[in-house]
Amino acid sequence: MSDATETRHKTVYDSTTGEIIFSMTYTATDNADPSDIPPGSAVIDGVKNPAEWYVNGGVFTKRPDFPTFADKDTILADGLDVVRFDNVPSNTEVLVNNDQLYKVTDGVFEYSTGNPGLHRFLFKAHPAVDQEFFINAS
Repeated sequence: MSDATETRHKTVYDSTTGEIIFSMTYTATDNADPSDIPPGSAVIDGVKNPAEWYVNGGVFTKRPDFPTFADKDTILADGLDVVRFDNVPSNTEVLVNNDQLYKVTDGVFEYSTGNPGLHRFLFKAHPAVDQEFFINAS
């Protein structure tokens, strides 16, 4: 029999992708109901950092590194010079400067700009760990 004050840890994850949605810590006296979860999700005992872990086959699994690389870290801000990101997994989402979203389907992402400054690129393709690049345009 468990103690009503015993702390319990549960993680709710997407049952299709394994992506961690949220984690909860509760005791029996908190009136928490771990069965009250969003449709299409499941629960696993324990808590892991979703930036580093996902659930695969009902088991916490370390997210693999992102395989993408850039051919350079500086471009001319002339609208013609291009940075090329290779080895981009299919269906990767690329968020540029927190306001432009692109979807990559062919393994390559190219970018040019007429705006000088530091440009941020966030590559997301679950289950790989998100990868961030900064490219300077001058």
